[in-house]
Amino acid sequence: KKTRKRDKFKKIIQVDSKYTYKGRHISRQAMELMPYEWEIIPKEEGPPYIPYTELLSIYQDANGFIHPNMIGDPPGYFIDAKYTATTCEAGLSGCVIFWHDAMNLGNDYETIFEISLNPIEIASRVQEVVNSIDLDKHSTRTAEEFYEKCNVETAVKTKVEIMKQFF
Repeated sequence: KKTRKRDKFKKIIQVDSKYTYKGRHISRQAMELMPYEWEIIPKEEGPPYIPYTELLSIYQDANGFIHPNMIGDPPGYFIDAKYTATTCEAGLSGCVIFWHDAMNLGNDYETIFEISLNPIEIASRVQEVVNSIDLDKHSTRTAEEFYEKCNVETAVKTKVEIMKQFF
């Protein structure tokens, strides 16, 4: 369940593998253009993973979650972040989700906002959305929608089948 009222958009995060360099780079560029606190987890320096209990409090502390995910330079290998554990966890916590449909799987979530891979466009889109929604109502609806729709078994199977083409 969403465990806190989100009444002001203060912080946006990306939680991602340290090895998806392009996605982290795009996120950093976009977040530097926004007037919010931001954080990319795990940090470049330090361990590649953080304790799960610590991660849960990071989601609760954030208001938004951004996930333009790509490995390598264009055209690169795209990893669709809609079905990653981090996106599901952020959604279930009530973070506003900004997601790039890298594998053209379609956005069947009403509460996910799609973004491009262009950092300037991402920053503009995030600020446009934040200024146009009732943050707490949207946060509650996001948590509810992820609770209703998250099917991890199907998500992982879909992602694995798509990723097989790269090997």
